[in-house]
Amino acid sequence: MNAGKMVSYNGGLSAAGILMKFAGMYRAANLTSLISSFAWNNTFEGHGGNFWNNFWTPLGAHQHGKGAFVNFWKNYRWYSECNRMFDGSMIQHEDGRAGAANGTALCAPRKRIQIVGAPTSPFSTNAPAALKPAVEKYWEKDYDGCEQMAEALLSSGTVAQKDLPTVAYLARQAKDMKASIAADCNRIQTLAAEGDPDQARTFLPGLSAVLPDGDQRLIDLEKVLESAKPVLRKSVEANNDSTEVSRQWVRLVSEISGSSKDVAGPRVINKPEASVWKLYVVEALSQAPEGWQKPAFDDSAWKETVLPVSWRMYHTALLRTKFMVEDKTVLDGLRFYAWIFRQQGVEIYLNGELVAKVNNVEAKTGDIEGDFLASALKHIRNGENTLAITTRHNWRWGMLFMKVYNDGFDFNLDARLKL
Repeated sequence: MNAGKMVSYNGGLSAAGILMKFAGMYRAANLTSLISSFAWNNTFEGHGGNFWNNFWTPLGAHQHGKGAFVNFWKNYRWYSECNRMFDGSMIQHEDGRAGAANGTALCAPRKRIQIVGAPTSPFSTNAPAALKPAVEKYWEKDYDGCEQMAEALLSSGTVAQKDLPTVAYLARQAKDMKASIAADCNRIQTLAAEGDPDQARTFLPGLSAVLPDGDQRLIDLEKVLESAKPVLRKSVEANNDSTEVSRQWVRLVSEISGSSKDVAGPRVINKPEASVWKLYVVEALSQAPEGWQKPAFDDSAWKETVLPVSWRMYHTALLRTKFMVEDKTVLDGLRFYAWIFRQQGVEIYLNGELVAKVNNVEAKTGDIEGDFLASALKHIRNGENTLAITTRHNWRWGMLFMKVYNDGFDFNLDARLKL
């Protein structure tokens, strides 16, 4: 405290406050619970009142009195969304529990707590009755019918004000599902045309799960894959084994040089400086400005940053950067290196065109790399190019100012040079 730092260590001090009060050490309990009550985003080390100790820290704050408890939750108001993911569903904890904050109710006065802020799910039992036919269309995988019914309700003027977000969410969900299906169909056709039917087939199970049985699109795609001819990759003989030719890559978009998450693949020509990004944070992607991913979009009012970067938990970042390509004809592939920690709803755009999308990154993740589909390269231009990314932060508050990079987001884009 004398050094001007408050340390919580995963709620250890708040737990200590509880135990000290039991032991009759009231002055020590008073101090530790006071720290707990201000731990909502101000601790120097540990998780403070965050994700892991959403039980112990409020309970420790309560030992200081009702005022301290109220102070904690008043300043922690975004915790009202603590059980929600980017799509409105409940957080699934790593050990299988649904909802990571389910212990919070035990530490509220009178043993009760009400989580507010998130609209009623259209799929819940207490959803508006008028929405039931549209929901049934959704479960029947008739997303056109679902969207039309939900939109008709919105324009009818008969929906109660409190139910409007729920109806709008269902309409958006159906629309997003249609866009996702169209993207998968296009991806499968592109891979087949490029001579990679085996890779194309890996997308069929996921697509089949969201389309009705016997859907004509699945039948047509099966025919496309049956007629696709695989193309062999270039290789050289070495020690009687077939080995892919060693290739050289050039970095187009780079993070801060020397950061703890700075990564470079083999034979990469690095950029001498970090790429400058424009950042805009919204609560949900539905609040993003129209055309934000397009090259012509005016981002002059957005904040300027370099990567890695973090932002408010359970909020969505819109990121834009520019890079130059002198001659796109010397390139024949794109890949990325990224640090993605508990990110969700990741979408990557090249010059306004969607080239990759991941709804939910598995577990905590970390350093990841991957090659873009060959079709992504066609969106590269000679001269200035725009890379736009959106992703939702679903883990802790930003700690990059303390040089803690495990919750930051960074992204590097490489291009492969032709032989």
